[in-house]
Amino acid sequence: MKKFVLFLFCSFIISCNQSVYHQTVDFSFDDVNSFFIINKGNDDKKIMTKWYDLFSSELAFKAISNDYSNNQEFQLYKQLTDPFMFDKSLHNLESRNVVLSEDISEISFNINDKKTIYDAYDLDKLYDIVMKYEGKYCYLWVDSAFKDEQDFSNEELTSFAEKFDKIYEKQIALCGNRYVGNSIYEDIILPCKKISIVLIDISKENIGGYFWGTDFIDNQYSGHFEAIYIDSIYAKDNKNYPICFSTLTHEFAHMLTFVNKEVTKGLSFDVWYTEMISMLVEDFLKEDLEVSFIHSPQGRLSSFIKGDYNYGFKNENNWESSELALKSYANAYAFGAFLVRNYGGAKLLKEICSNDFTNEESVVEAVNKINNLNLTFEDLLKEYCYILINPDNLDSLLPSLNKTCSDKIGDFTFNLEAIDLDDLPIKDKEFDSSIFYSSLSFVPNSYLGSYGFNYVKLEKPTSIKIDNNSSDLIFHYK
Repeated sequence: MKKFVLFLFCSFIISCNQSVYHQTVDFSFDDVNSFFIINKGNDDKKIMTKWYDLFSSELAFKAISNDYSNNQEFQLYKQLTDPFMFDKSLHNLESRNVVLSEDISEISFNINDKKTIYDAYDLDKLYDIVMKYEGKYCYLWVDSAFKDEQDFSNEELTSFAEKFDKIYEKQIALCGNRYVGNSIYEDIILPCKKISIVLIDISKENIGGYFWGTDFIDNQYSGHFEAIYIDSIYAKDNKNYPICFSTLTHEFAHMLTFVNKEVTKGLSFDVWYTEMISMLVEDFLKEDLEVSFIHSPQGRLSSFIKGDYNYGFKNENNWESSELALKSYANAYAFGAFLVRNYGGAKLLKEICSNDFTNEESVVEAVNKINNLNLTFEDLLKEYCYILINPDNLDSLLPSLNKTCSDKIGDFTFNLEAIDLDDLPIKDKEFDSSIFYSSLSFVPNSYLGSYGFNYVKLEKPTSIKIDNNSSDLIFHYK
């Protein structure tokens, strides 16, 4: 990535770990070096749609383009997704005011117990599963229809159990307690003694694993257990085997978010919010899982730094498209990685997971509480953009991913490594540039997704005039 020296115009640096405030305007401005265009609205700005008019006295514009060739090294990992699924009928259940007592009976399973379960992606498909191994905190189930060559050995099952058992208590400390029966809804299952890990050949392609909230509801499709599903094909592939360990952590985080926000408090949340939390948990437990860069959410940054930051991460429709979902994953992780590395580390994530809010409000409340600030989500979006152009942390007061964090929560230490976007193990990561003319009504070959941004670099300080046609856009100057 090209390195840019930052020149801040009308900026006031408050203190370390606090916000950097910048003037935002939508009229004439002199001697601008560069600026961001941020979409703070809920809707995407499509190609060939007029967003604004920008005029300059000189032909001096360059923009960062999102055109790049696919990196084959990352292709397999990048195509894996896990669209979060919770039963939207949950809110149709009767609510209750009584919290179940702490001595409630727990569901337990024994070796060779059998179940018939549905495939969440194909409700016409059933699996007959058998409980094959019991760890300290988990049950391991496999599809009884596996062929001999696909059978999991005792060593493989032990490996899965040991990885999960190793991070279980630490993840609980970070994300909040597991389900113990304290739901505000009727028709929720009894809590299980341990978490079930189910190894099946998931019908939908490119899914490494998933968590299905329906299993918590007493209905015909429910498995009636607290389950994490892992694709058996990936689990049997030596190349992709490490992905499954990170996926376990990711899906367990989905489960805990579902339990602590939805089941116990009745709070619904957006896809980006729960995916951001799950990827941050992977980030914090990367050392414990002993997974490489490519098998961690940091590998998704290859998409972010090559230009996909313009797609954003807010629009729910983007998460339903396999191509756009990959970009949304990258951007949601980049945003979350920025938050924890600049506003409070593991303590910030714990607060996000435990507070009585979701989505933007949960993030803002957590940031302000931990840092004694009074920021808005728009402020955080502005700060987030800077990680792109401050890859090697030229100024420690500016937002950057290139910062380490270490926090202790209870008996557990949570470390985050610094990420230098200029020094990632990614091939062909240089930006392409395209010349902007003196009057622009849209950004060529691109669009601006909700919570995405474009970066416009001027070849020299230039006077500009902007006629903004959308209240959803933030023109953020340096």
